[in-house]
Amino acid sequence: KAVRLTHALLAAKLLLCIPLVVTVARLVSSDMFDQELKAQLNSALGERLRAFMKCTVRLLVFWAFALVAYQAFLLPGFGRLYVFFVIVRTLVHLVWAVIWLLIWKLSVMRIDGLRDRLRSHGTRMHAGDMAGCWPQVTRDYKAAVKIVDGLWRTSHVSLVQAFSFAYNITVSTFVMGVSQAIDPTRPANGPLGVFIMVYHTIIMCVALFLWARINSRCVSMKRASESLLYLAREHLGTVCREDTLDHLCFLEAVEEIPCGVEIDGVGLVSFKYVTPLLRIISIGIPVMVG
Repeated sequence: KAVRLTHALLAAKLLLCIPLVVTVARLVSSDMFDQELKAQLNSALGERLRAFMKCTVRLLVFWAFALVAYQAFLLPGFGRLYVFFVIVRTLVHLVWAVIWLLIWKLSVMRIDGLRDRLRSHGTRMHAGDMAGCWPQVTRDYKAAVKIVDGLWRTSHVSLVQAFSFAYNITVSTFVMGVSQAIDPTRPANGPLGVFIMVYHTIIMCVALFLWARINSRCVSMKRASESLLYLAREHLGTVCREDTLDHLCFLEAVEEIPCGVEIDGVGLVSFKYVTPLLRIISIGIPVMVG
């Protein structure tokens, strides 16, 4: 029964690749993705985006080869069917990871463009150079919110990724139980169970951290982060009387219209929730593995 359950589990994991492929296909064919990608490539930061993606693709390809090699040759007790499963699933996840990091970088660059505008006017230029610009900055921020929401929530990338996280953690727990059911003398934290649990947990933690960074770039009040809200508040006391109301409107827009990755049914991903979760995971995983 344990063997049959394992085969069913592998089939289910392959079926999980279908929503990944469909979601990526819809995203890359959307007008919003195409327009935003062209806009960032043609901007002053276009070379930075190209360099980031070149480095990202190289690292992900190396990671994919290492992952396939470890699961196909170093894990004992698996045949050709499992090797085929690993190769197909790794290729799908490789493409998904590339697109995922690309839209993350596009989201960050859109926000960083606004941060650079506020930072430059707050340091190298006189504060009066922002005179009359606050309504346009507010409109640009609202456009950034719409683009980030379109790349993640509207495209269902965030929902599919969240479902994948939940499924993979469930599978990791199940594999530990199945490995012990096949051989009661074998500990539940065998090499396969530990590998799957640690691997999926690391991926989830990294993804949640990167998601939360998008929102943090907008509303964090830490001096080192230089978020949009922090940089805008630095203009308090220097804005001319005619721009006071427009400046306050921008501050209210950043506070009341959150920019970040939102998951349907869950809400906005921010460090308010991610930080406690990461602390719990950092304690729980070593206990489970040990």
